[in-house]
Amino acid sequence: MPFEHACFISFSRGNNKRINNQINEVVQGLKDHLSFEIACLTNDLDVFYDEDFIKGGDSLEESIAYHLCRSICMIVVYMPIYFEKDWCRREYKAMWDLEKRRLNALGEDMHKLIIPLRYRETPDDPYFPLIKDRKYYDFIKEFLIPNPKAMNRRVKYGVALREIANYVIQRHKEFQNFSDDECGIKEGFNLPTDDDVEKWLNQQGIQISKKPTRRERYPFYQPKTREFVYSV
Repeated sequence: MPFEHACFISFSRGNNKRINNQINEVVQGLKDHLSFEIACLTNDLDVFYDEDFIKGGDSLEESIAYHLCRSICMIVVYMPIYFEKDWCRREYKAMWDLEKRRLNALGEDMHKLIIPLRYRETPDDPYFPLIKDRKYYDFIKEFLIPNPKAMNRRVKYGVALREIANYVIQRHKEFQNFSDDECGIKEGFNLPTDDDVEKWLNQQGIQISKKPTRRERYPFYQPKTREFVYSV
């Protein structure tokens, strides 16, 4: 099995520049710290972070499918907005499918391949049940630090990332003799469609919360039209 990445970091970007910059700092720090821990254990694997591997002009669909398929595990940077993003939902469902296939081939179902890191919470998060049935790392208090880069200096954070690195490397040893079939490379691995993901979420008892359109929010809104008079 031609694994290239120890793990694939899946995260949602924010809806404005300030929040987006802070999330990027957190994820960049996570990637750097986890890459160091992985490098201490093997030279054969790295950590997938989209800005390092997906360049201008690349197909997002094909690139994400390629790198996700060649990752041993997926690290989910979990915030309540995670499953509201189309790409995040599709990445999660894709790795969920890979996890099922790979663990079936291995003959066990205990040690999962999706590892959630929980950074924020809300009391009525409808998507949290999707991750709470597996071990997740709770970094909510660490995320309260004003400087996201300082998280790497917290003992609890460092110990958790070292534990994750050891876990991923152990998984790699177990999967080394896998054939390409376990990843679906021969028939071509593709991300699930939005419809497939929505059906899957419905089976889990979760409805996707879709944002209303402008017309739905303001049913009496009538856009202004302009008349142009051309003089000859």
